[in-house]
Amino acid sequence: MAQKTSYPPPRCTRTKNETRSLREETPRPPSRPAREKRQVDQDDDDDQPTLPSSPPPQGHNRRQKVDHSLDFQEEKNYHKPSNKTNVSESKEGAFSARLEKCMRTPVILEEPIRRHYQAPESDLLVVAKEVVQRLLDAGHEAYLVGGSIRDMVLEDTPKDYDIATSALPKQVQKLFKKNVPVGIQFGTVMVLRKGYSYEVTTFRADGRYVDGRRPTEVIFATVVEDVERRDFTINGLLYNAETEEVIDYVGGLEDLDAKIIRTIGDPFERFGEDRLRMLRAVRFASRLSFALEDDTMKAIQQMAPRIHEVSGERIQQELMKILQGANPRRGVALLAETGLLKELIPAMEDVQTCLHRMERLEHHTERDETLSLAMLLFDLSRDDAEDFLQRYRFSNDHTKGTLTLLEQHPQLATFSEKSIAEQKKLVRQPYAHNLLLLGIDIATLQETPLESLHDMQRKLTNWTKDDLRPTPLFNGNDLKTWGYQPGPHFKEIIFALEVAQLEGHLTELIQAKQWLQEHFPKEV
Repeated sequence: MAQKTSYPPPRCTRTKNETRSLREETPRPPSRPAREKRQVDQDDDDDQPTLPSSPPPQGHNRRQKVDHSLDFQEEKNYHKPSNKTNVSESKEGAFSARLEKCMRTPVILEEPIRRHYQAPESDLLVVAKEVVQRLLDAGHEAYLVGGSIRDMVLEDTPKDYDIATSALPKQVQKLFKKNVPVGIQFGTVMVLRKGYSYEVTTFRADGRYVDGRRPTEVIFATVVEDVERRDFTINGLLYNAETEEVIDYVGGLEDLDAKIIRTIGDPFERFGEDRLRMLRAVRFASRLSFALEDDTMKAIQQMAPRIHEVSGERIQQELMKILQGANPRRGVALLAETGLLKELIPAMEDVQTCLHRMERLEHHTERDETLSLAMLLFDLSRDDAEDFLQRYRFSNDHTKGTLTLLEQHPQLATFSEKSIAEQKKLVRQPYAHNLLLLGIDIATLQETPLESLHDMQRKLTNWTKDDLRPTPLFNGNDLKTWGYQPGPHFKEIIFALEVAQLEGHLTELIQAKQWLQEHFPKEV
């Protein structure tokens, strides 16, 4: 058994040749020249960029601070700083200075790109447009935003729609009586309408991220600044439901056309705010078959050791999305190239063989999560595999199922040589189907005979529930009735009875009684 690896793991130590071979699999475009930037004057609200076609919001202060301690039900908690402020002489100036410190360096295009796009109608979209329209009718700005717009442009049906608006949370709650304040400390209200739910979030700019996950404070801002705070350009798109236009302030449409994953602004800053974004970048590149832009890739490679600052649960969720995605081989290859794989699974030494397993995994139309994990961890010792599953907080079912597949896989090669009872015990376990798939994949890669696995496949298909778990012909109470003295030997008798029934030797009670007298006679 391999020696157990200690955590946390060291930095990635691949050779230049190994890195070069991995990069050949995932070619990346060169960095494009920096876009023109528009500087936002923090002291003059009128100079901030706004959408030319959108009416100015009513009752909305674009520079309002939102703290975790704020009570969103009290309008008095909001104040509007004056347009002209002396920082050294007023509270508004102090607030403006703090705002300037936490705001990002602008990365906005001088003029937004607009592309007409008529999205395929669906009930989910129709109701989303109704929510947007009600916000517009009330005098607020409102757009469909985020990943749903990315998916629309890629002609992939969105599973949900998020809405960004100039309306404050209290104003959203007034407009939509059925709501849930799911993230009201960050300006988000869940609107319930006609059986659907939509997250409606006030335009905001984030403050400092001290825990690598959430900002310590958020600041109500303009729609442009709201876009600027997001992670990747392809997720920074807006959709005007009235004009049916996709509005792009960060070059997301260009990157979608070029099939590139690029952060909005400085990648070190974006990943520093939330280290999980490094895994999200890999997931999007894997799922969409996109390339990681050079600067984004370099930032991940340098910051990979900081992935340990993210909670195990969040890492686990992203890893499973990569493994269960359309292209797990590409996902693992990118994890290796970025150095994240060495950080997450330091015991994995043969990345190339793992990539071959991931390629086999892509052929499964229905891919169970335990099978995906077993394929990923196949070369690890049991201790290392268990460490990985526990460290990243996989469920007990995932842990038990994955370890069972890894432990029982060696039995498959001799399946046909086992007794019928042993075969049935192997076939009847809940992970038998995944065990068979794992065995076929590994045998195919290793070019070993498949006859034993085909035998198991036939029996897995043909044996019925009664064949695999026959009702015991007698039990411990029957033994006592027949004059047997209770004791540890009862367990031995019942176990032997099950084997005899599985072998098909016993099918009726009279046979069982005769078998009992022959093999376990009563003590006189």
